[in-house]
Amino acid sequence: MRYLIILITILSFGCKSKRETTDSEPRRENKKKIVTSVLITGITISTFPKYGKDGEAWDAYAPFATNPDLFVTIDWNGNQLYKSEVHNECEIGTSVVLSKNFPLIIKPFDQPMTLEVFDEDGISSNDNVGYFVFKLMDYKGQEDITLGNETLKVVFTIEWVYQ
Repeated sequence: MRYLIILITILSFGCKSKRETTDSEPRRENKKKIVTSVLITGITISTFPKYGKDGEAWDAYAPFATNPDLFVTIDWNGNQLYKSEVHNECEIGTSVVLSKNFPLIIKPFDQPMTLEVFDEDGISSNDNVGYFVFKLMDYKGQEDITLGNETLKVVFTIEWVYQ
């Protein structure tokens, strides 16, 4: 009986399980990484219209100021997630690079958001240049996302965060 106990003890401590690895063997992780958030690292308005929806210059009533004063907001579910700085007197044919408050961490990346481009007006209400409703998840893996058409085009620079 004593020999049987000694034999079982030797076998249980002396044998190596197939699941154990040595320090020299790499350990394989079978976990699939998932997107946990998205970082917006930049926004550029690459195209915008010369005239407002009424056909007039953007700041038609302001002397010597007929180009738009552009800024962008991003809303999700009625909450403003982002508001950019204002770029005054944006010349048609040039890109407007927004640089305020980046990187912007977005966690509701699988739900619809609204990006709006405005012309700031000091005296009257701001003019809506255009807007886009989008889901970041529809662009999964892309580093640059372009929303728009020939009249208004906005480009996001994106980083996907995985865990």
